[in-house]
Amino acid sequence: MTIPTAINPTIAVDAQIGHWRILSITHKRALCRCRCGTTREVSIDALQDGTSLSCGCAALSKDKSAQVFRLPSWRPERGR
Repeated sequence: MTIPTAINPTIAVDAQIGHWRILSITHKRALCRCRCGTTREVSIDALQDGTSLSCGCAALSKDKSAQVFRLPSWRPERGR
């Protein structure tokens, strides 16, 4: 599972940004629900620049660690 890029996402009701699902939008804040079920108000600026992708739950940390530790296939050097 990959985490979508959150740089300049479309901010609209029912849009998915990281683990956030946008429920409603006010002037500069959006009411969002995380995949874990937590509901919070999040700054639209934080959603647009990618600084807020989830509520901080373990689901996002697990996704990030899976991406960080996924290494390309390793081949030994030949001729040594």
